[in-house]
Amino acid sequence: MLGITATPLLGHFLFKQGDDLQSGGYDGALFRFYSAVLRACIKLRWIVIAALIATTAVCFVMFGSINQQFFPDCNTPLYFVHYKLPQGASIHQTSEDMQVLESWL
Repeated sequence: MLGITATPLLGHFLFKQGDDLQSGGYDGALFRFYSAVLRACIKLRWIVIAALIATTAVCFVMFGSINQQFFPDCNTPLYFVHYKLPQGASIHQTSEDMQVLESWL
C-alpha cells in the first residue's frame, strides 16, 4: 500500500512537470539515432534474426578455439556429497558414515 501511494507522490514532487510548449525529453540526437536504428531493425526483422542466429552459431563454433589457459585444468580431487541425517543425530554416527564413504572412494 505504501508503494502505491508513495511512488506517485514522490514522482509528483521530484520530477519537473513541463507544459506542452516545451520540447520533449526524447528530442535529443541520441534518442533520434536510437529510434532510427530500432525502426530499421523492426523493418528488416528477418535479416536481424538471421544475423543473431549466425552470431550465435559463430560464437558456438569459436568457443572451441579458446586457449586452455583461459580455463585452467582442475586437478584438485574434490567431491561434494549431500549427506543428511535426522536432526539430533550423533556426531559419532556421522563420523562412522564418512569413514565408510572415504574408504569407498
